[in-house]
Amino acid sequence: MSATAPAEAQPTATVSSDVLRTSSFERVFRIFALLVGFAGVSLGFLNQARIINESAFMAAWWSVPAVISVFATSAILLVGSHLLPISVLRVLLRIHSVGFVVALVTWPLAFPGVALDTHFASWLWSVNALAAMAAAVAWPARVALTYLAVVPMSSVFLNAYAVTTPHWGTIIEDIAMATTAATVYVSMALISLQTGRSLDNTRWHAYSRAANTAAAIARNQERERIDGLIHDGVISTLLNASRGGDTHVLARQARKTIDQLHLMRIGLESSEPFPVDDAIAFLRSTAVDISEDIPVVVSCAPKQQGSNSLIPATVVRALSAGLAEALRNSFRHAAPNGERVQRSVTITVDSRGCTIVVSDNGVGFSLKMCQKIDSGWR
Repeated sequence: MSATAPAEAQPTATVSSDVLRTSSFERVFRIFALLVGFAGVSLGFLNQARIINESAFMAAWWSVPAVISVFATSAILLVGSHLLPISVLRVLLRIHSVGFVVALVTWPLAFPGVALDTHFASWLWSVNALAAMAAAVAWPARVALTYLAVVPMSSVFLNAYAVTTPHWGTIIEDIAMATTAATVYVSMALISLQTGRSLDNTRWHAYSRAANTAAAIARNQERERIDGLIHDGVISTLLNASRGGDTHVLARQARKTIDQLHLMRIGLESSEPFPVDDAIAFLRSTAVDISEDIPVVVSCAPKQQGSNSLIPATVVRALSAGLAEALRNSFRHAAPNGERVQRSVTITVDSRGCTIVVSDNGVGFSLKMCQKIDSGWR
């Protein structure tokens, strides 16, 4: 009897928990937090002169909180978009969007009412699209869409309120321009975030299906192991006992079977893969457990001996079970009349795999009988 298994076989790869924790939604969220931060800082520098001029006549209780809520949060987002937790980034984005609305609502209260020329434009008007994108990232879609419908238009009316002679044609044009720009940013954010959520859901379902499949395979493998142990161990031991086989071999076989049943019951069998040397030692011990009189010859290629190659535990145990059953069959059938039989086991490990050959000089099987049995099964 010979059995072969790949020497370089590796255990089935498992999905790292770090991979599972990596969220597509989180990556998209951080990208948009970075965009809000970068755009806010850039607009702050571009509107620096306008902010300073407006702060000169606006009340300080309005100017300082407004600038901080919009531009200071942008600076923090720019620096911490890939460092801070998502919960902190969401709070910063909400402060940014809510702070803009509060500044917009309270602006008339802080405005001194002085006459301004038609070239005046509050810096709030220049960052309304940015605030709308921050709202789209930080709040649910319904809140973001409400923000989009109200805030850009309100910023245009605020700007018209400040000038000496507003022109309604220009106001309508500004509303259309502000709303269009904000719509582009809000749509981009909402679609990207929803895509991230969809990818996460798809991946989660795929991992769930893979886990369920792996669990089903593991259950089937465990069932097969139990069936194999019952056939190769329990039934074989009982058959040998009923036929009055070699008591020494029978006793060792019974002890081995009881030990295997005990290990399976308490779950101490390791699932860790075997290094080549440990696999050879395990297979050698399997033969010795059947009978200490059986010579075991090991042939291991120099590159395999002491190497880091691993053989899955299921493969090693399958080879061990096949080796043990072949030896038990030899003791059961090779000498029906009590003849003296020589037996040997050869274990060969090379780059192609691991091969086990069990041989004896007993009576053997009838080829015609084997063919008849094979035909009957078919």
